[in-house]
Amino acid sequence: MVSPVGLALLKLVSWTEREREKRPNDAKDFFYVCANYRKIPSVNDGMYTQEEMMEQYGWVPERGSANLLGRDVRAMVAPSTHEHLDRLFDEQIANRPLRDLVRESCETSGQFEEHEVRLNAFIDGYRSQ
Repeated sequence: MVSPVGLALLKLVSWTEREREKRPNDAKDFFYVCANYRKIPSVNDGMYTQEEMMEQYGWVPERGSANLLGRDVRAMVAPSTHEHLDRLFDEQIANRPLRDLVRESCETSGQFEEHEVRLNAFIDGYRSQ
């Protein structure tokens, strides 16, 4: 059984390596894990003890969840994977702009802005370590 942290990492890496037709599934799965990571009781409890972080994200649980997931992903990655993710987050992987990750995750145009905020929360958490 894969952990939510491992699944988020797998989906990000897969998104960077797959052909265009398969990438939306990885993007949607990644954002699903970001939004629902908070449903793990210890994550949910920990989220609300970090008032400064939650304030930064307007007390929106899905955003805080994405931030904590980013922190936990960073805590488990190997150096080579960290380097790969840094390149992704710095938009240094050819033909893989982060806007595409966000766009490919959206079922409706109205989701784009919220998913972009969640991705930034994830990256902030990842880079806070």
